[in-house]
Amino acid sequence: MEQNYENVFDTMMLYHFLIERDVFAVREDLTKQQEIVLAGIAMFEPVGSGALADFLSLPPQNVSRNVIDLESQGLVTRTVDPENRRQVILTISDRGRDFISSHRKNVNMRLDVSLGGLSEDERALLVDVSRVAKNLLRKALEASTR
Repeated sequence: MEQNYENVFDTMMLYHFLIERDVFAVREDLTKQQEIVLAGIAMFEPVGSGALADFLSLPPQNVSRNVIDLESQGLVTRTVDPENRRQVILTISDRGRDFISSHRKNVNMRLDVSLGGLSEDERALLVDVSRVAKNLLRKALEASTR
């Protein structure tokens, strides 16, 4: 039976609008694309630069340019894959982990205000549903890029 994903689409768009307003409004000295690349590395690390470009639907040269900038700021480390010396493996540095932790605290404060119209039970449900959605969407993304 064919599924109707209209609610999934609407939910993803609403998440997108909320994230654009409340997450990417907290700049912390990074461009929007650098934030996306940093978040992608954090989510999929250790990750090759080509796989990251696929996951993020960005041109490989954009990922490379942003990784160079993030590395120069001490947020990301690049190492040569010992099994395939043509491949670069990306990870978050300790400084990058501290940066992400600080950024998440700022974003949490902004989202707490934005979601202030929801009851505690509704907020808890949103967090639970988001956790499940994250896991399912990550599996779908990984399967679609293989």
